[in-house]
Amino acid sequence: MSSRETVYEVGNRRVHAIAEITRKATSAFTALGVALIGMVHVTNFAPTYQEAVAWSVYSTVSGIVTYVVVHDLVNRG
Repeated sequence: MSSRETVYEVGNRRVHAIAEITRKATSAFTALGVALIGMVHVTNFAPTYQEAVAWSVYSTVSGIVTYVVVHDLVNRG
């Protein structure tokens, strides 16, 4: 904290840093949740190797798309 910074400015900077970390964590955990749900589908509903590969690709792509969408929505606010 420099001599010209007020307590309000320092606190505001810290709040913004915490908010940015929260935004990134929200996006990452949402994407991870989608990917894990896809992997549960792989283990429960894919009787063949081809279906397992298809579910794996689907869950990975869904996780990436979800991350991008949630990250975009959270950062707009």
